Amino acid sequence: KRQDKLPEVYPSVTFRTGTDDMEQLIAENAKNTYIRLTGNKTIKDFNFKEGEIEKILNAVVKSEHLGVLDHGSVSLDFKLSRVMLQKFARHTSFGLMASSQHHSEHTNFEYIVPPAWKKKALPEKFHTIMVYLDGLYTRAIDAGVPIHQARYVLPTSASVNLRVSTNPRNWLSYGWQRSCPKNAQSSAGKRERA
Repeated sequence: KRQDKLPEVYPSVTFRTGTDDMEQLIAENAKNTYIRLTGNKTIKDFNFKEGEIEKILNAVVKSEHLGVLDHGSVSLDFKLSRVMLQKFARHTSFGLMASSQHHSEHTNFEYIVPPAWKKKALPEKFHTIMVYLDGLYTRAIDAGVPIHQARYVLPTSASVNLRVSTNPRNWLSYGWQRSCPKNAQSSAGKRERA
């Protein structure tokens, strides 16, 4: 049944999982670039004194020796808009799994109101459009339009659940790129050196 007001939700992020010994893994990578191992020794045979891992990690960040961040994985769960999903999808090094609007019905969909709409005192007009689009979507489903075609009227503000997994270097690169005020790609190139 169509509602007069749909559920507005707020973007959120939750830590899902990460490599348990991520800091040691990164420190081993960094140490391996400066110390030659011989015989049967491997990278995992490095022994660290107390405080040494933290010291190595600080040096890695300061020197921007980002190649050592290529191993391990961090997974985060997001609730965000389809607009933000598109921004993640541009990063081909990310493993993405999003809730499907192709396979599941989205009547009474949740949506996210952009902050600028709230600042300009326009959220009621935004809500009105969302209710209209939900009604149109519902009428299409009721008329027998397949879900994968009815979704064409769903707005980019409709929320999706997204899991993103990648290594620490890609998360760092993503943060640098997306925190740039103009989202300039030229700033990303400066951070790519290993």
